[in-house]
Amino acid sequence: MDKRRILLVIAFILSVLVFGFLLYYFFFRDLGGPESLPNINAGNGVLPTPINGNISVVGNENRNVNLPDFGDRIDLDAPKDVAQGGLTNVSDYGSFRAENFVSTPVGTYFYDRQASQFFSLDGDRIVPLSNEKFYNVEDVTWSKDLKKAVLEYPDGSNIVYDFATKRQVTLPQELTDFSFDTSGKAIAGKWFGDNDEENWLMVSGADGSNLRLVEPIGDQANDVRVDFSPDSQIVALYRKPANANYQTVLPIGLRGENFRSFDVPGLKFESKWSPLGNALLYNVTTAENDYKPELWLTTGTNEVLGTTHLDLKLTTRAEKCTFDSTGNSIYCAQPVNLERGAGLYPEIAVGTPDTFYRIDLRSGQKIPLAIPVGTQATYSAESVFLSSDESLLYFVDGSTQQLHSIRLK
Repeated sequence: MDKRRILLVIAFILSVLVFGFLLYYFFFRDLGGPESLPNINAGNGVLPTPINGNISVVGNENRNVNLPDFGDRIDLDAPKDVAQGGLTNVSDYGSFRAENFVSTPVGTYFYDRQASQFFSLDGDRIVPLSNEKFYNVEDVTWSKDLKKAVLEYPDGSNIVYDFATKRQVTLPQELTDFSFDTSGKAIAGKWFGDNDEENWLMVSGADGSNLRLVEPIGDQANDVRVDFSPDSQIVALYRKPANANYQTVLPIGLRGENFRSFDVPGLKFESKWSPLGNALLYNVTTAENDYKPELWLTTGTNEVLGTTHLDLKLTTRAEKCTFDSTGNSIYCAQPVNLERGAGLYPEIAVGTPDTFYRIDLRSGQKIPLAIPVGTQATYSAESVFLSSDESLLYFVDGSTQQLHSIRLK
């Protein structure tokens, strides 16, 4: 074969390869989300995840539901005292407003604005946590052991009150949006100065001492969520647009470290840590779901956080969910029906009736828990907590701010 014929053959092969590449590039390549979007089908061994990357459902397979259709598995005729998936009796605790409610294995506390006091709930007994009066408290951030709390007031003043020692210290008015580390000895917050250049993420001792800068936040304060991870290495999560359909989440370390970022499949990222810090529950919203909230879970810690993502197939927000103490189960209130845009504007969902689910992360199932019935026509949970022995599921109604519970066992 002469050289001219060999060159023609080589040129033909090269032209075929180039044409094939151009055909793939312009017509068949994936134009989806960011290239760094993690593989939702892969597991990393931290928490068990279903092979297909989403939760299977016991009963109803739809994300958007009216009243769940549980078939023959659940009795919808007679309300039960213990949640079994159908109609379930709700217990009431009075007409008081249970603001800043919290329940952990340590105890169950709340603030009553009318009484200007904090109370402890012990079974059916409501006991003052302190004889001290705290007038017109606007927001409360509890330490993990519930011994201390940051109290924020409408005029911008802040105090840290120690319920064990009955002592208080005053924090600078420039600080807000607080979080305690696991030890209760340090707090983080946002510092707002006279201009954007003076806005910072900061940490200090729980008594306000040793205040130091962590990271400038400028005009991005609304996209920074101050929330210590259970290992206290991450102090906040910063969200930013990746493109029109995805957000990038950047964990910020206690000493300003920028840990590995990860992408989430939607907008309006909001999150909640699991008790052990080996998972992050979060909600996002997408145009494909009419901008309603979608609940997801990502597993891992620090450098591997965000490498796997699990669609929990619930149309609700992380704030309407709680983990059990092991982190193996998640209890959630899901609105029966949501209007378009509720993921962008949560106030749209206030007053929408809820049903309750339990997500078993070991078996990978979403299990109907309860359809609440009681003295109110409907119930709409603003927040959800387990009792210290996990026999009750507490929830504060978003419309009335009154406290209720469902018996789990």
